Amino acid sequence: MIGKSPSRIEPELFRPQLSGFIDMSHELVLLSNQIDWLFSFLNYLYQPMLQVAYER
Repeated sequence: MIGKSPSRIEPELFRPQLSGFIDMSHELVLLSNQIDWLFSFLNYLYQPMLQVAYER
């Protein structure tokens, strides 16, 4: 739009942020902070290739 700066991000007035709903001291949040998500994601991606390599 004319007159608006695209670099300025304005929060939506009627949509609350998700961070307002999450209790950061909840046991599941604390557990999720202890998980190595990168390892889990890479394991998920490469698991089919590893299974094919082991079958040969």
